[in-house]
Amino acid sequence: MWEVLLVIIIILTCFALMMVLNLFITKRAMRQVLRILKYYGATDEDGAKTPAELGLNPPSFFERFMRLRDHKPKTLKLLVNLDIVQITEDGRIYLSEEKLYASNIVRKWPSVVKNINRG
Repeated sequence: MWEVLLVIIIILTCFALMMVLNLFITKRAMRQVLRILKYYGATDEDGAKTPAELGLNPPSFFERFMRLRDHKPKTLKLLVNLDIVQITEDGRIYLSEEKLYASNIVRKWPSVVKNINRG
């Protein structure tokens, strides 16, 4: 009986650790994407850049095979879905700082936008 309970506790602990790790990785990648957009001046439609220019394209199959996982392209999609990153008609992207600071991200995760001006 105790063995079953111990296994259940271990499984639940592992699940909780995975959730916390995923949250940490997402916050870190979000901070990196925001810094990249600010560094390259992609903060309005005139300064918009392609994801390739910013190094935010998803890696190819061989790159994924040879390197650690890069979470920035997935986080970029999340920011686009939240309307924080806007896409122009020709596929370039830029950061909408107004929408960023009006979003729940700033209230929930203030550390994400802290020091995004650093390069």
